[in-house]
Amino acid sequence: MSLTTTSRAELLERSDESFTRFCELVADVPPDIRVGDRTWSVGDVTRHMLSVVRRYTIRDLNSRDGLSPTVRDVTELNSADVEALEHLSHADLLDALHTEWSRYLALDVIMEDKVPFHFGATIDGFGALGNMLAELLIHGYDVATAAKRIWPIEDRDALLALNGVLQIAPVLVDPVRTARVRAEIEFRIGDGRPQVVTIDRAWCRIADATSTDGRRDVIVGGPPEPVLLNLYQRIGLLAATRRGVRLHGGRRPWLIVQFKHWFLMP
Repeated sequence: MSLTTTSRAELLERSDESFTRFCELVADVPPDIRVGDRTWSVGDVTRHMLSVVRRYTIRDLNSRDGLSPTVRDVTELNSADVEALEHLSHADLLDALHTEWSRYLALDVIMEDKVPFHFGATIDGFGALGNMLAELLIHGYDVATAAKRIWPIEDRDALLALNGVLQIAPVLVDPVRTARVRAEIEFRIGDGRPQVVTIDRAWCRIADATSTDGRRDVIVGGPPEPVLLNLYQRIGLLAATRRGVRLHGGRRPWLIVQFKHWFLMP
């Protein structure tokens, strides 16, 4: 945990609120509406959410069994899990999701302990629960956008989600695109602690800005919600700028345009 200070209670409470909103949304939207790039329907997104919750509830969180070592493997796993749930009606799917969510809320997660994650990453309990919150926020946003509904994301929720995202990001650095890159980019996200992303020829580290020395190549900041949506490639830099994301300096500010291309995305 680095970006912000939180607790298991806050993460579960905010995740539960987002879960309720997500379920109300997908229950009210026709399940055959196509979402995002039109690969999945609303029903498929709901199936995906059930499979994601089950990755917390039916497997040993201290084991790498059931996790995927690469981005490509995660994409294939997600598709296979969605296909395996196609036999469920939308009503049965929602019932199963509520049942599994009750088990999720009862998980005994030791927040300071490190647990394995996809891509060979290791995250703490705050990151693991933050990732679940991110799944709800992002996929809720996808469904709402497809259905032309409003999906507000509170800054605190986005910050907690980013707390998980930033723990995972270093292992997603693209070794080909960053083979010659050396850069330090400081993020000032909402009221979170400033973070510095260091890229050094296919190696990546994210740390508190106070723990690193040197001049920054880019300093960027803004509200957590557009930062989250931009990092998940739901909105571009122009839309993020319209929502309050700003450059605050640096030696090579133009590098912010390249930043998201330095990472592999599932």
